[in-house]
Amino acid sequence: MTHRLNVPADTINSAPFPWPSFFKWMVVFCVTGASVLFAQYILPGAPAAPVILAAVCLALWATGIVPEAWTALLFILVASVLGLAAPIVVFSGFTSPTFWLFFAGLVLSAAMTHTGLGQSVSPLVGRFLGQSYRMAVAGCVLAGVLLAFVLPSAMVRLMILLPVVGLLVEEAGYETGSNGRTGMLLGAAFGTFLPAFAILPANTPNMILSGSAEAIYGLRVSYFNYLLLHFPVLGMLKALCLIIVVPLLFPAPAPQKIKRAAPPRLSPAAKRLGFVLMVTLGLWLTDGIHGISPAWIGMAAALVCLVPHSGLVSPTCLKTDIGLGGLLFLAGFLGVGAIIADAGVGDALAEAAKALPDVTGKLQGIGLVAGFSAVIATLTNVATVPVIVTPLAETLAGFSGLGLSTVLMAQVIAFSTPLLPYQAPPLIVAKEIANLSLGVITKLCLVMFALTVLVLLPLDILWWHILGRL
Repeated sequence: MTHRLNVPADTINSAPFPWPSFFKWMVVFCVTGASVLFAQYILPGAPAAPVILAAVCLALWATGIVPEAWTALLFILVASVLGLAAPIVVFSGFTSPTFWLFFAGLVLSAAMTHTGLGQSVSPLVGRFLGQSYRMAVAGCVLAGVLLAFVLPSAMVRLMILLPVVGLLVEEAGYETGSNGRTGMLLGAAFGTFLPAFAILPANTPNMILSGSAEAIYGLRVSYFNYLLLHFPVLGMLKALCLIIVVPLLFPAPAPQKIKRAAPPRLSPAAKRLGFVLMVTLGLWLTDGIHGISPAWIGMAAALVCLVPHSGLVSPTCLKTDIGLGGLLFLAGFLGVGAIIADAGVGDALAEAAKALPDVTGKLQGIGLVAGFSAVIATLTNVATVPVIVTPLAETLAGFSGLGLSTVLMAQVIAFSTPLLPYQAPPLIVAKEIANLSLGVITKLCLVMFALTVLVLLPLDILWWHILGRL
């Protein structure tokens, strides 16, 4: 939570010029100007206004110069008044399962705090963390990776993992805003998200790629082959990079020794909540059988917690424990993505791809496909990459000199490493659940993107060569 200083009126004129704010506004103006040129010359087939509005909103969110919820409301107002898209598109964030899964996560997190269940569980998890800060971060990263093999939804994993890690952070003696708290929570969030792109059912873009490849080309993506191709580098080595990088970016002293005492006796309310969470987790794990979206399973659990006089949440939970700002931010963020898609930016990019020159050499081909996919991810989001690139795979294979299956798999390199948080809704959800600043998430995104391009991409190509895929 940010706190603003109240400056007396008579001191305003003598205050120094706010250079940081000035430069942030300059960034917003530059991004706006660049988006105008981009829409006019690079994407002439797409309407300019939605692209410009999206760029302005993303710049405001990235700089943090105004509250995030204010930017979300600005987007809704401008898009509605100017008629940039149908209301169902502008307000699609409020109807998205992601929005309601996030809301459910806030309620369940509040219930864990209110009943004391979280305080009872955290010592059990804390036993698996090391006694150094780096080992604590490593434990958070590895817990996230292991959870990705069990739970197929990044949102669900974040809802389960982050509240528990948040309690561990408190027991470790790291205060709100400290590097120790930031590092452990980032380790858990990124650890259960980035390496999971190398596990076929663990993240949404993976499943979109798999389903599209089978529907369009009749190619079935094997779980084992996908894991063998991607997990050694994009999974294990990327997790190792997180373990190394996070303590370097956010150094902190060793955590306090977490007490090994027996967990406190569970209250009746905590036992009831534990039963609700066990049923919820069971339904999440079997969603492939019953077909119910994780969002609606979470909503059902949240409604059980909100039953009057249940004792699972405070009577004023919806007023005091659920942050409206975070919900508005997520709804606006999802709406920006929807309006970009509705404006036909994806189709314009697909048309622009046809003008790409032929290349010689498989390394250039991999670079071309990965680079093109990265541009799409930057302009839209990571889930859009397989939606656009998979139907173009044959075209890309034609002028890249690569096989069809290689082109299909090359896009994983791009959508597995977002450049900025706005490309990945789970990172935005993690920001709200863990109360992290957008700046620290952006910082880690940029460093991991650079490491992927400079280190992991060459190693990945080498691994593909060893497997005979190049």
